Amino acid sequence: MKKIKKDKIINNMNEMTLIAENNLTEYIKNNVVQKIWISQNKDATYRLFINLTWKEEKICLGTSRRKPRHFVSLDRLISFLKKLGVRCPIELLLLHQENQHDEIPQI
Repeated sequence: MKKIKKDKIINNMNEMTLIAENNLTEYIKNNVVQKIWISQNKDATYRLFINLTWKEEKICLGTSRRKPRHFVSLDRLISFLKKLGVRCPIELLLLHQENQHDEIPQI
């Protein structure tokens, strides 16, 4: 199995592209993040998806274990984004009872 460096954007087994926090920080600093989506999951946690200037697909913030990072509260997620110094549009996607799923948001 090929070893993947942490500083690269990686593809998860579920066809979801993940990005490490340190790379997200760098991209925000270099102003290449076009938009951020906060997506609510069926377990009432939140995930962060970003769109970069040179990539069409949505990229999910990942953990060091190459899994999507889940925030247990919206307040913590907003504090996290403020700490990073986000300067792009942010969209909040809340789930309705009838269509609760953990898929990549279709925007």
